[in-house]
Amino acid sequence: MSLRKLKSWLGMDLHSEEEVVAPASFVEQVTKLDSLGLHLNPGIEPEDLEGDWDADMLAQAEPFELAYISMGGDMQREGEAVPVSDQLFLLESGSISNPGDCARIITALARISAGEVKIQNASDTLQPGASKACVSFDVAEEHLEWDVRVTDGDVDATLFTQMVELTEKLGTRGRYTSFATGDDLVIGFATPEQLARLRKETSLDIVWLE
Repeated sequence: MSLRKLKSWLGMDLHSEEEVVAPASFVEQVTKLDSLGLHLNPGIEPEDLEGDWDADMLAQAEPFELAYISMGGDMQREGEAVPVSDQLFLLESGSISNPGDCARIITALARISAGEVKIQNASDTLQPGASKACVSFDVAEEHLEWDVRVTDGDVDATLFTQMVELTEKLGTRGRYTSFATGDDLVIGFATPEQLARLRKETSLDIVWLE
């Protein structure tokens, strides 16, 4: 089956005849994403996220884009950064530089997997200014250690390839998804049906993480 036919079969054809009618406001867009299975964590309201963006950005952005990005981020609660949603993870460019940052990625990818990727004891050997590290964790009664390269605060894409391969090994129903926004990346987790619906109803170019 060709890639185009596969995308069409999954409902991922970008040239759909149906034009998405986006909700008018940022808050309504967050509410729509909630109806598509992307839920805010307790104590966080759609209005809390709107302040991340100024009026010009809200006016110029594509429908759902800023709402989707915001839901992948963190919010300060009692001096602690807590995830806005347990279905999305925003990886900001240049943010990997300190001990524990690589392990933070692994832990976040486990968190958004709806319990399908159960990772424990994640840690890494990353040191400030280092170009490589080892990240280790336990999953499915197995201890894994992966070498990770870091360049200008960004991890090598091999880390994500290994996580995708891990989901295949575990036989998960869902797979990791990717939405690129500038130099940053919003990672999600979805079944083919969930991804097809999300793409259709938001027109966001969300693809499988590779």
